[in-house]
Amino acid sequence: MAVRAFTHGYDLFHPHKSVVWHYYVRTGQKRHWDDHRDWHIRNEASLERMRQLLGISRRTSKVSFGRYGLGKERTLRQYELYAGISFSNRTALR
Repeated sequence: MAVRAFTHGYDLFHPHKSVVWHYYVRTGQKRHWDDHRDWHIRNEASLERMRQLLGISRRTSKVSFGRYGLGKERTLRQYELYAGISFSNRTALR
């Protein structure tokens, strides 16, 4: 989501303290995988879409992202330099 926002021209920042959080430990409460027994299939499909979006997929078939693809205001490479990472090398640059 950050890569998509950045490439669409949004400026990103990191607050100096937590302003929101997710209460994950809810004993006895349903989780999304309780409703979807095939969650692992959905999860893998989601991860493959992300790998294709970031240009690191090993699969030859291509996903059509439509309006959910990268923007045209900035490049993926510009995001990598901004964030200090390399998706293709799977490393931190700083």
